Amino acid sequence: MKHLLLFSLAFFFFNSNTFTQTLTADQIYSKTNNAIVTIYTFDTNDNPISQGSGVVLNQKGWVVTNYHVYEGASKIVVKHANKIVAYSNIVAMDAEKDILILKIVDRSFPSIPIGNSDLLKVGQKVYAIGSPLGLENTISEGIVSGLRTNQEKTKSFIQISAAISPGSSGGAVLTSKGELIAITTSTITKGQNLNFAIPVNDILEVYNKTNIKQNNSIATENGFLYPVFVNNKWGYINNLGRLIIKPQFDYGDDFFDGLAKIEISQKYGFIDKTGKVIINPQFDDIGNFQEGMARVKLNGKYGFINNIGEIAVYPQYLEASNFSDGLAKVIEEHPNIAWQKGGYIDKNGKLVIRYAGYDFKEFSEGLAPISKNGKYGFIDKKASTVISL
Repeated sequence: MKHLLLFSLAFFFFNSNTFTQTLTADQIYSKTNNAIVTIYTFDTNDNPISQGSGVVLNQKGWVVTNYHVYEGASKIVVKHANKIVAYSNIVAMDAEKDILILKIVDRSFPSIPIGNSDLLKVGQKVYAIGSPLGLENTISEGIVSGLRTNQEKTKSFIQISAAISPGSSGGAVLTSKGELIAITTSTITKGQNLNFAIPVNDILEVYNKTNIKQNNSIATENGFLYPVFVNNKWGYINNLGRLIIKPQFDYGDDFFDGLAKIEISQKYGFIDKTGKVIINPQFDDIGNFQEGMARVKLNGKYGFINNIGEIAVYPQYLEASNFSDGLAKVIEEHPNIAWQKGGYIDKNGKLVIRYAGYDFKEFSEGLAPISKNGKYGFIDKKASTVISL
């Protein structure tokens, strides 16, 4: 396959229950859309490298994509609709098989029932859902055109006729029952609709090796401690079920960046993985760390702390979002129910963009969605409207 094109898309801006019955395309899309995400990768200078797709595998927030989507990157951004999904860590990778499994913090995403790719038959109907050219969660229909292996007989591919394009890499290939049987990976550029996908059974091999490794480890690295609720208190166990931090908190959240949000007497702080209180419970509310900062609420107002608990931005805002692209959205006042006044602050607390309108969202890849006077569009970090809709 000399002319094989890996669909990592050299980035450009384009301004569990198994189903038992055959489903229509719209039913499949409805049941699986929220389990498929878009993935962007960046270098050390935050320059975009590639864009691909990903599929949620389980309720732990594990997401599978292609390794080539991530290769050479130092930063990953996961998105679904207009939501940036906090990314935690890489769980497993196999560069040779072109498989990468990462973990997201948000566990509200559903997973897709997993099928058996060994049972596929040539001519069987399949559907592909991914984000070709960044057009999020596009669905296409086709058949299994062939079952292939490479010349060395070391890798298997499912050949499909369902249309895919750059940016589809890591997207779901589904049966007519809505089961995940592969992720899209590549095409032959000098052919006609010759597209290829990695069988889900190969993905499960990487997945299961990772589970075995974790279950035989007593390490308490990020992702290996889980909150438990015992006798009306929260504590933490590891994958072996061993109690690492005794139940003592009124609430305990997942670990993220080595710290977990806890509640004591209706105040929030953070502990490390030994159970040591790193940031004293003193806040009315607190968010997980993102880009080294966490949103906090004190005396009814929002500000930010750094990861050693120092107040970096004094609480003074009615509302605030997490930092994204180095900026955080803040609301200073609501003149009426819909209209908002505020803008975007940097990590020093400086209001670098002042904005007022019906709605404005967090920055991602240098742009932020806005709504004003019934119109929608995007602004850049100079507050210039770059896309009007």
